[in-house]
Amino acid sequence: MTAVQSQTINEAAKGIDTLGIARTGTGKTVAFLLPVIQRILQASPELEHRQRNPAIDIRSIIISPTRELAEQISKEAKRLVGNTGIKIGLAVGGTGRSVALRDMHRNGCHILVGTPGRLNDLLSDTQSGIVVPKLNSFVLDEADRLLDDGFGPAIEEIYRYFPSKMEVDRQTLMFSATMEQAVMGMVGKFMKRDFRTVRTVSADEVQTHERVPQHVVVMNGLENQIPALFELIKRESGPGKDFKAIVFFNTSAEVSLVRAIYDKSSLRNKIGIQGLEMHARLSQYQRTQTSNNFRHSKSAIMFSSDVAARGMDFPNVSHVIQMGLAKDRDTYIHRVGRTGRAGKEGQGWVLLTPWDTYLYKRRLSQLPIKVDGTLETASLDMSQNLAISQGVADLLTDTIQAAKNVDFTLKSNAFTSNLSAGQSVDKGLLIEALNRRAQYGWGMDPPPSVSNSLANKLGFSRTRELRIGDDPRAPPRSTDERKGQSVWQASRMSHGKYQDRSTRRTSLPSRAF
Repeated sequence: MTAVQSQTINEAAKGIDTLGIARTGTGKTVAFLLPVIQRILQASPELEHRQRNPAIDIRSIIISPTRELAEQISKEAKRLVGNTGIKIGLAVGGTGRSVALRDMHRNGCHILVGTPGRLNDLLSDTQSGIVVPKLNSFVLDEADRLLDDGFGPAIEEIYRYFPSKMEVDRQTLMFSATMEQAVMGMVGKFMKRDFRTVRTVSADEVQTHERVPQHVVVMNGLENQIPALFELIKRESGPGKDFKAIVFFNTSAEVSLVRAIYDKSSLRNKIGIQGLEMHARLSQYQRTQTSNNFRHSKSAIMFSSDVAARGMDFPNVSHVIQMGLAKDRDTYIHRVGRTGRAGKEGQGWVLLTPWDTYLYKRRLSQLPIKVDGTLETASLDMSQNLAISQGVADLLTDTIQAAKNVDFTLKSNAFTSNLSAGQSVDKGLLIEALNRRAQYGWGMDPPPSVSNSLANKLGFSRTRELRIGDDPRAPPRSTDERKGQSVWQASRMSHGKYQDRSTRRTSLPSRAF
């Protein structure tokens, strides 16, 4: 039994509201499930045995910030109640609402695990049959992330459907990695005044981001990003090594693109390590399949957005590689926290562009991150013909050829996604960097163009470096997609004309290290 389990279960078994300060991967799921199950069995001893005709009789609601974490909780709960009459329901977005309701009405439900949006949807629908008059326990897992993701109002709305504590004595269990002010505000709203705090993160405990080796690589430009990543993968996945890596990107479109380039590269065949893709645009089924596949693999590379940065527990991750600067310090720390878990070894890498370095110093300068200059492809000027080793030349050729073979739409989407993700950078410098990446990193000449409406929306309509118009390399759009366009737009599309404003060149910032 882990520390968080022994301490939390002892307090919660007494019926006391409990706030657990614990990191992910410490066994907290079992720490709140066992008291919840015990409370149900104490109130209804008949559920100690299997029931023939179970009904919806919800006694506990468990809220999770993500579908994946909710699924993990549901799976663990089903394992724990396997020999009892207690039934588990799952309510998450991205899956069929009617299917979830049908399963609960058919199989019964005593513990309902879900994400805020879907739970609120079911409870607010008077036709769903989901009511909670006997609710005697309420669990908020990853409370800090629930608040970070803006779920506070939805949780308060869900709470409105609960019976008052005067009608039903209800125990509240809350888990968070931090005791930030917003979390304590939640405690004040939902927990009894005599709640207990269980802290399993000691003040002198060395956390993952302080323990595992971390390296920062400053690239010459965005065009060096994929070659540097592939060079690192090739080096770290040598013979006899288990290489299980999560590669984080700031946009889902970049995840899809780089995974596709990796799959088409000869590197993929040489090292024999599968590439997986994880982001919010995938269906729930696809995300579940990816999670299970990666979790049970000895060696694999999961290209991911921040969907996998918190809450999800993947064993034996050897490397976390961050492509670009995370949006804030906490996100960086949570990403790194996917490796070096349960006392295992791990490594953290972050690949930055020169203009990332100022924010890097502001956000991460106090962390034990060492500058690394060992990746040869990171510092190359890829616009020049340089004398380089045969191995590096082969890697560059392989990477660019693989990128050329990837669908145009994936490259266009990744290009566009960076327009909104890079709003803190000078617009002219950003577009020049993206154009260089497209030309020298993806083998696209000219770079992709964006629609006039999108350029206006994102404030790039006056940026001379950006190509604005319809790109003839894009696949034909359907009739429905053309509807609503102005005659002017349709005319531009039919003639394949562009606004090519790349007349001004500005130099990129120099390295700040």
